[in-house]
Amino acid sequence: MPTGTLFTPTKVEEFNSAVLKYNGYGVTGAITPLATTDLDCSFADDMLVTAIELIVDAPQAGDYMVLSVVHPSGTVLNVFVERWYMGISSFRAFYQIAYPSKLIAGLILRASYVSVNAVAPTFVAGNYGLHKVMW
Repeated sequence: MPTGTLFTPTKVEEFNSAVLKYNGYGVTGAITPLATTDLDCSFADDMLVTAIELIVDAPQAGDYMVLSVVHPSGTVLNVFVERWYMGISSFRAFYQIAYPSKLIAGLILRASYVSVNAVAPTFVAGNYGLHKVMW
């Protein structure tokens, strides 16, 4: 499994099928009112993150998402979206990252849904645009 890879492009135009393999991944969760729900995923391979699609069933005003990279010890290493506020009806949004972000094997990609209301949506999903680094 490719880890410790040297390929670190600074723009999507540098992507090459000899080096990368598309590896989209989805996570889902049930939301608890007045709490933070973490949707975590980690991989055994180095990955490049280029996008996330968020789908929320009946979000409430003031609820938001935080997107971050977390060490297995729980330390937050990087927050790349600090507060992404939800609309107040069924919500679907696509966030294209302007440059590829490298996720080192073993680190956690976390989407946290923060519910600030006594009534919470029932479902949240995150679909990640990922690319496995082959060398």
